[in-house]
Order: sequence, then structure tokens, then C-alpha cells
Amino acid sequence: LDRHTRILVRAVAEQWSGVNIVAKEPSDAWIISGIAGYLADIFMKKLAGNNQYRWEQRMAAEKIYDLDVDRPSLAQQGSL
Repeated sequence: LDRHTRILVRAVAEQWSGVNIVAKEPSDAWIISGIAGYLADIFMKKLAGNNQYRWEQRMAAEKIYDLDVDRPSLAQQGSL
């Protein structure tokens, strides 16, 4: 599956969760995005199969790891 499939699945999940779940405060909007990401992951696993899904998750984790090198930790940043 190409990355456009992932983008489309995520967009539909964002739309569905954004319509059906309303944040009480603007600071609560993160939960809608989180639920959409989870729904998109579940659908991609069903669509691509377990092996492909796990491979893509591993590649994404490695990319995040590579980008995180030499950056300060979130704990060092303080509270929002």
C-alpha cells in the first residue's frame, strides 16, 4: 500500500471522529486526533495484513528514533 492510502484512511478517521466526538475545551482536541490515529492504524492493519502493518510500524519507529537523536527530552522542556 502506498502512503496515499494511509493519508486517505487517516483523513476519513479524523473526519469521523471530529464529527462524532466534540472536545469540551480546545485543549482537549488532542484526544480526537489520537482516536483518529488509532482507528486508522486498526483499519490499515486489516487492509494490509499483520506482517505489512508491523513492518510499516517498525519503519515509522526507526524514523522517529533517527529524528530524535540529539534533541532535548520533553521533560527538559517544562510544562505547557
